[in-house]
Amino acid sequence: VGWFRALPEDVVRAHPQLCFDYIWPLLLAEQIDAAEVYMALAEQAAQGEPALLGQIASARAYAARIRGDGRRAVEFAQRALALLPADDWVSRSVAAMNLGMAYWYAGYLDGAWQVLVEAREAARRSGNDYSEATTGIFLCRILAARGKLRQVAAAYREVIEQGGQLPVVALAHTDLAMLLYEWNDLEAAAGHARQAIELSQRTGGVELQMAGYRTLALVRQAQGDRAAAQEAMQASSRLAQHPGISQVARLHALAYQVMVSLAGGDLDAASQWV
Repeated sequence: VGWFRALPEDVVRAHPQLCFDYIWPLLLAEQIDAAEVYMALAEQAAQGEPALLGQIASARAYAARIRGDGRRAVEFAQRALALLPADDWVSRSVAAMNLGMAYWYAGYLDGAWQVLVEAREAARRSGNDYSEATTGIFLCRILAARGKLRQVAAAYREVIEQGGQLPVVALAHTDLAMLLYEWNDLEAAAGHARQAIELSQRTGGVELQMAGYRTLALVRQAQGDRAAAQEAMQASSRLAQHPGISQVARLHALAYQVMVSLAGGDLDAASQWV
C-alpha cells in the first residue's frame, strides 16, 4: 500500500492494470472502501476482457464477504468462476475460497466442503500458500461442526506448521485455542491465543487481533483471572473501533463481551452488552 501511495494518483488511475493491482493490497489491509474505488475504475477499463472481469469479480466477492454480505459474496464468486479461464489456478483458488467461505457462514456445510476442497486443490496447483492455508482452516471448521474434534486438532496443527508466518495462520491458532478451551486445556489454549495475537500484530490484521484477544479473554476468565480477562476484552474493544472493521466483526466482539460477563457472574454487564 505504501508503494502504491508513493505513485501519483493520476498515474494510478490512468492505468487499469495499476488500478487492479492496487485492489488486493487495500483489501488485505482492511481498506475496503478504498479498494472498491479502484475496482470500479478497473472494471470500466476491463469491459470485453472476461479474464480480467473475472479477477475483479473475485475481488468483489472477497469484499462482500468481509462486509458480511453473504448473498453478494456468492453471486460475485460464482460470476468469477464462470469468467475465469479454466487454467487460471491462482484466481480460481481465490474465487472458490470465497464461495466456500460464504457457504460456510450461511451454514451450507456440504456445499462449502465441496467448493473448499476444489479451492485447496487450485491453491496447491498455483502455489498460493495463503489460499491453501485459508481453505484448510475452513475445512477444519466444517469437520469441527461435524464433531470430528481429534481429527480437527491434528489438522489445525498441520496448518500452523505448514503456514509458518502467513497472517491467516493466526486464525488457526485462535480456532485451536477455542478447541483446547472446550477441552479445559487452558494453558495450552492461552498459548495459542497469544500466538494468534503476536502474529496478527506483526502483520497488522486488526480482525485477527480481535479474535485472539477475545479468545484469550474467555480462557483467562476460565482460569479465574478476571482482571486479565477484562484487559483482553478491552484490547478487543479498542480494535473494534478501527474504521475498516466490518459490522460482523463488531457483533462478534459484543457476543464475546456477553460470554465473558456471564462467565464472571456479572449479569448486569452481560445484559448491557446484549
